[in-house]
Amino acid sequence: MIGADVIFSYWIFVWFLLYILFPQSIPSPLLALGIALIINISELIYFIKINLRFIIIIKHVLMMLMIKITPMAIIYYYYNKQIRWCDDLITTTFIFILYNIYLFMKGTDFIQINKKIIHSIESDDNQTPLFKVFDLVYKSIKS
Repeated sequence: MIGADVIFSYWIFVWFLLYILFPQSIPSPLLALGIALIINISELIYFIKINLRFIIIIKHVLMMLMIKITPMAIIYYYYNKQIRWCDDLITTTFIFILYNIYLFMKGTDFIQINKKIIHSIESDDNQTPLFKVFDLVYKSIKS
C-alpha cells in the first residue's frame, strides 16, 4: 500500500481542508490544485491512450472530481478566491519542498512515489488509499 503521507495530492487536499477551517490564516491552495489537476488530466490522457480498462479510467476521473475539481470549485465559488500568482507559487513551492524533505527522510523521492502510483493504477491493484476505497465500493455494488 502506498501511504497517503507520501502522495502529494493528499498533502494538497489536507491543505484545502485547513484552508476551509482557517480561510483568513492560510493561503489558498487553488494554484496547487490547478497544477495537480493538469498533471492528473495528462495521466488520464495517457491511460486512455494505452487503453486501460474503463473502470480504471472512471476511478481516475472520480479521484480528480473528489480531491481536485470539487475543492477548486469550493474555493473559487464559496470563498471567492482567485489565484494570487506570486504568493500562491511561493506557498506551493514551499509545501512541495517540505514534502520532498519528508520523502527524503523516508528514503524515497517524488519520482519513485509517482512511478509506484502510475504502476498501481495501470495494474489496477489499488495501492493508493482512495483507489482502494473506490474498489471496495465498486465490489460491494457489483455483488
